[in-house]
Amino acid sequence: MLTTWIRHNLNSWLKSMPEREIRFAKQGEEDVIIDFLREHWHAEFSVVKSRTLFDFLYSGKSGPNFVLAYDGQTLVGILGLSFYDEMRTDVFLTLWRSIDTRVTTGIDMLKFVLEQNYDSISSVGTREEVLIIYKLLKFNTGSMDQWVKFNGDLGSYQILKHGDLPPKRPLHDRGAETIHEVSGFDPRLQYFSEPPAGSPFKSHAYLTKRYLQHPNYSYRVFEYSKDGEVLNYFVTRTVEYNGATALRLVDCVANDIGFVPFSAYVDSLFASEGHEYIDMYCLNLKSDTLTQAGFYDCAIVEDLVVPNFFEPFVQEAEVKHFITTLDAPCLYKGDGDADRPFRLV
Repeated sequence: MLTTWIRHNLNSWLKSMPEREIRFAKQGEEDVIIDFLREHWHAEFSVVKSRTLFDFLYSGKSGPNFVLAYDGQTLVGILGLSFYDEMRTDVFLTLWRSIDTRVTTGIDMLKFVLEQNYDSISSVGTREEVLIIYKLLKFNTGSMDQWVKFNGDLGSYQILKHGDLPPKRPLHDRGAETIHEVSGFDPRLQYFSEPPAGSPFKSHAYLTKRYLQHPNYSYRVFEYSKDGEVLNYFVTRTVEYNGATALRLVDCVANDIGFVPFSAYVDSLFASEGHEYIDMYCLNLKSDTLTQAGFYDCAIVEDLVVPNFFEPFVQEAEVKHFITTLDAPCLYKGDGDADRPFRLV
């Protein structure tokens, strides 16, 4: 009798719940998403305060790039998407939040994305507590590597928190003459016609918009060429605190090709601009190449803190997690929407 009563009441409760709909966002739903973020993410979140930044990061041809979950007329979940080319073959997951009117709301949105049969699905900056969900869905998960190269000519540091810094590593290939700061990406780069297998492909149009048209951040692009042929681009962003500056390497378009000559060029930037260091979050770059370029793995330098938060500044390191359906992709801090301001300061 008790079992029958429970089954009857459970069925009645389920029938009384509003019908849930999971779908892509449509034109005109931007304000609804922003209101949801204001209430369930943070009222001071940058994309809540700036419609320009929201549109830059998430606007799509047929509406904002979000998967939405509705219970009746009420928005109960969002999952943001970032596409790297018009073919929409590789997708990065961005803002994922549900208010759990049903326990499976968030998972159902993720399954909806999986059903679209994209070539790959990845994310950088994933919260540690949800990694188990991705693991159950057969994603590869883990933490990004953080590498740093110090300006050894400085007597003190404002941004870094450190004990005894390791010695400056000599470079084995100076080659700085092959590096130039440029104002755009050359479409003749071999990467665009023959992208390396195993990593998400970023189109010329995407890179141009992402790094040269950002409404809040100013990026610098450095071109590596050899014998007149352009082989790679390195993208950095300068951060500042209390009058001190540092460089953050957020993207390497063709991965570690020319990394040592680029590092040699960074030495000239240290000398002329006085940056404390250059750091990068990355995955699956060759550690031997980074070491040869004078970089240190932050995880093995004792008492070192290379901050990740500058809006506002917090002198704390961050373990940055990733998820991906790929086996061993090269990923960076600039992927998806990971390199965006949290607050507008």
